[in-house]
Amino acid sequence: MADLHYTFTDSTLNNIFPFYILIDENLSIKSFGNSIAKMLPDLEEDKLFTDYFTVIRPFKNNLNPTNFITLLFHSVIFSSTGINSLTLKGQFERQNNCFLFVGSPWLLSLEEVSQKKLEPADFAFHDSLLETLHTIKDQKNNNKELKSLIKIINKQSEQLKIDKEELNKLSLVASANKNGVVFTQPQGEIFWCNEAFSSLTGYSLDEIIGKSLIEIGGDNMSNKKEVYKIIDALYQGIAFDVEYIQTKKQGGTFQSKITGQPILDSNGYVSQYFAIIEDITIKKKLEIQKEQLLEKLEIQNESLNEYAHMVSHDLKSPLRSIHALITWIKDDNKDLFNDTTSNYIELIQDKVEKMDDLIQGILTYSKVDSSKIIFEKIDLNEIVRSCITLIHIPENVRVTIKNKLPTIETDRFRMQQLFQNLISNAVNYNDKNHGFVEISSVENERDYIFSIQDNGQGIDAKYQTKIFDLFQSFSNREKSTGIGLSIVKRIIANHHGEIWLESTLGIGTTFFIKLPKDHDYIKPKIEIN
Repeated sequence: MADLHYTFTDSTLNNIFPFYILIDENLSIKSFGNSIAKMLPDLEEDKLFTDYFTVIRPFKNNLNPTNFITLLFHSVIFSSTGINSLTLKGQFERQNNCFLFVGSPWLLSLEEVSQKKLEPADFAFHDSLLETLHTIKDQKNNNKELKSLIKIINKQSEQLKIDKEELNKLSLVASANKNGVVFTQPQGEIFWCNEAFSSLTGYSLDEIIGKSLIEIGGDNMSNKKEVYKIIDALYQGIAFDVEYIQTKKQGGTFQSKITGQPILDSNGYVSQYFAIIEDITIKKKLEIQKEQLLEKLEIQNESLNEYAHMVSHDLKSPLRSIHALITWIKDDNKDLFNDTTSNYIELIQDKVEKMDDLIQGILTYSKVDSSKIIFEKIDLNEIVRSCITLIHIPENVRVTIKNKLPTIETDRFRMQQLFQNLISNAVNYNDKNHGFVEISSVENERDYIFSIQDNGQGIDAKYQTKIFDLFQSFSNREKSTGIGLSIVKRIIANHHGEIWLESTLGIGTTFFIKLPKDHDYIKPKIEIN
């Protein structure tokens, strides 16, 4: 057979033997494979083979060009001597005037493959180590998947433990609840209920489990609109709050309020429903009684208002006549009356005027609650200036507005009554030669706070809690009716506000009024744009 000659390029040689080394007869390295270059980055061409490697098998104590030829036709193992450790196993073949080593890394364990960061691309396709690398890679992937699976299982186990603990807590709370409590599947089938629900409906636990809330106690008396609310909520996976009549197993009905809430899993899907069933039969009866009572009170108030107007008219007419007669008698007989008689006539006239003021005060007091509150934007500066104009203010008293008062949305008539009574009291009971009354205001996020301060005679501490009571007057002033501050307090109460005072005898008094900015809760009302 004729000899065949093969020619290899560096690229071809690297593909077939990526761990090759080519040395000349003087043992100088002429070239080496890419995989060796990766493993031994310090390896250089034209350097002696013995500077980098030590032959382990067959052992040669002093390797040189003369005895190197004895390595031919043998399985050879040699290792690098530098920092980077690499052991190769293969054989040397003579190629012209050179020696060619072809082989692979000699690995004693799978861990070495990982440590040396060897990859499939570092080996030739025919190399048996390539299959080992694939096995290691598959093992790594399997280990990674196994670890991930174990992590998921542990997480699910932990979550299951937490869910179980939470369910136990809910069960304990639900069992102790006086209202009926049920847990249902997403479609509405009950899988747990407390004893209160069983007692409320009259059905046993076996009769309840597997049924829906609608099936337990629902009948023709139930409000169909409310029943459909439950069905729609379950379909959409949302909360529901309904009221309808339920029938008990043993007969009879009760008005129920059912509040349901979906419980979501970690992915945001409804896993179950939690519902509370409350018997509101007594509550509904009380609400009806309350409405009936309010209607009755409204009718009574209307009757009382009509009666107050009638009495006021019937009383005022003779009082006016008496006042007119006294005036005529006084004018016709002023020269005939002595001082004592004249004083008696003046006293009678004052009493008649006080009686007229008292009747007018009672009528005003009765109107505070009965007339509708008409809301409109009111400039309180105008209201206070109007009050100052209407009140008789003696020359020794000065009434001032300390700072600009706010424009608020309120009832003009009631604000006029409120400030007129307070300013009038402050003026009338001022005993100083240089008296003053000062009106000011501050505000915060929720309220307006007004103050009416005077330097009058002050109010004794023992009377300060009583002055707002009807017909309570603690002054020596003859014309005091004891109604003004009662009207003020009632107006403020109707606006859900507060009134209080600070006073010292001989120094003066300050009344404080707090009115909320939000008046939406005050009923009834008429809005004026």
